[in-house]
Amino acid sequence: MTQKIQEIEENVKVNNMQDLYNGVIRNEREDLQTDPTKIIDVWKRYFDKLLNVHNGEQTKEFEIYTTEPWIPEPSEIEVEMSIKKFKKFK
Repeated sequence: MTQKIQEIEENVKVNNMQDLYNGVIRNEREDLQTDPTKIIDVWKRYFDKLLNVHNGEQTKEFEIYTTEPWIPEPSEIEVEMSIKKFKKFK
């Protein structure tokens, strides 16, 4: 920890802000974290909270309406007939 304090003091002296904050992060309680494993945990909790907005709750499914009419997939026979037509007019 004393090594980290010395690094911070040196970066303040030379006005090196990028390295000053490199490897330092605040957790949810506003405590500074410098341990890499704790920093990873802070980021993990942050992104879990950010990306899991529903917290495992059942979400409603919505029907999506478009202006395009629904056209069913062609059957195998329709595809074969279309291919035969193309071969005729080569």
